[in-house]
Amino acid sequence: MKKPLILAAVLLCAGHAFAQINGVPSVNWQNLDLQKDGYFGISTEKMYDELLKGKPHQTVIVAVIDGGIDINQEDLKPNIWTNPKDTMQHGWNFLGSKRESFEFDNNEVVRLARTDSAERQGLTAKYKQAQAMFNSYSKLLKYLDEAVRKTGKTNPTADDFKNLVAGNEEETRLQLYTIATLQRNPDFSAFYMQVKGIQESAEQDLKYHLNIAYDPRAKYSHEFSASCYGNTDVIGPVPALHGTHVAGIIAAVRENGLGINGVANDAVVLPIRAIPDGEARDQDIAVAIRYAVDHGAKVINMSFDKYLSPFRSLVDEAVKYAMLKDVLIIHSAGNDAIDADTKQGYPNKNYADKSGVAEAWIEVGASGAKNDERLIAPFSNYGQRSVDAFAPGEDITSTLQGNKYEAHSGTSMAAPVVAGLAAVIRGYYPRLTAKQVKDIILISVTKIDQLKDKCVSGGVVNAFNALKLAANYKERNK
Repeated sequence: MKKPLILAAVLLCAGHAFAQINGVPSVNWQNLDLQKDGYFGISTEKMYDELLKGKPHQTVIVAVIDGGIDINQEDLKPNIWTNPKDTMQHGWNFLGSKRESFEFDNNEVVRLARTDSAERQGLTAKYKQAQAMFNSYSKLLKYLDEAVRKTGKTNPTADDFKNLVAGNEEETRLQLYTIATLQRNPDFSAFYMQVKGIQESAEQDLKYHLNIAYDPRAKYSHEFSASCYGNTDVIGPVPALHGTHVAGIIAAVRENGLGINGVANDAVVLPIRAIPDGEARDQDIAVAIRYAVDHGAKVINMSFDKYLSPFRSLVDEAVKYAMLKDVLIIHSAGNDAIDADTKQGYPNKNYADKSGVAEAWIEVGASGAKNDERLIAPFSNYGQRSVDAFAPGEDITSTLQGNKYEAHSGTSMAAPVVAGLAAVIRGYYPRLTAKQVKDIILISVTKIDQLKDKCVSGGVVNAFNALKLAANYKERNK
């Protein structure tokens, strides 16, 4: 699973003294209205205030297939699914055996390399690149630590680095690089955290993602032959950052004086842990989708992607099963800033056997808070045919494990905004099919010129418009 982009982070403790990030309100801007509030949210609050007060609705189960969810988070706990047949069970974990869970897994290139010599050559090249990255950033990190010690400052400036005397040619190179970086952006702490993040990511590539000797399932591989394996540990062995953040965007309790307001006011989150730190296995994605469908989910959020899918047919069959059962799938478009029409990521709505597409599938790109030249988030994938719509995905504050809150950016944050909206529509207008809900969401977007050739709908999703249109759909389909 690709981790969310942490463009800005603010940890918030009890009392929730929310700061502003890049001039954008750190809390709930995704729910605001462009005309009324000046931020390009989806008009969630306007929807509730003007369209839905006093209207009957029902609870909708939204499955979040991710890397784990903190089911005890203060702003999420009331909206976590409980198995009616087993009150101790709140979902399922496919990343583990009956006895234990794991955090890391390989990338697909490693799995392929175990049986293909040509793929092994490609893996060797990737491993060497990761090794070089780790070595380079480890040296830079060591240099920065030493500079902090020498200057006696926790946040040294470009001028402070100019005053340091380099001991050799390598230090001179690191010094010049650091000075140039701080002249562009004087925030040393941000620079340091970026360097540390890259170094740690490269280290994890070497230890786990690209390590052919590492296989977290080898010792209990016999347990993975069945269609249902794993355990009930939906949190996982480490802080469930990504999944908890995604779940909060969808269904954090509204207007309770804590944290944030989820988009949906009556959604129940079904946690399904199937996405490791690394790339998800096709088999895990497939059984996770089937588990969601079989346990009553009407919306499935999938905020993950990869570019190799050797057992894609397993996923396609599970998606077809979801379509047959009238389930809407929401998927993030990816954070590689590429045209998805030219480079296909997985999973996607196109079936490999050429039998068609998943009609109740929405692919979501990420947008920013202002209606300006940066409306398309700089990291977001796009595609006139491949991406259906855009939704807020930059500097989105949501829930974290341990009753904390943090702002993250990524299409991983945009997809649950749409999943929350889909849950609202399905809750207030339960007669609508999954395909109709998709159509409503895409038809009702706020159209923007710069998005007309970047996605199918040409706009940013709008909750107020969608619920008005949903009411008309109800009238037409009585």
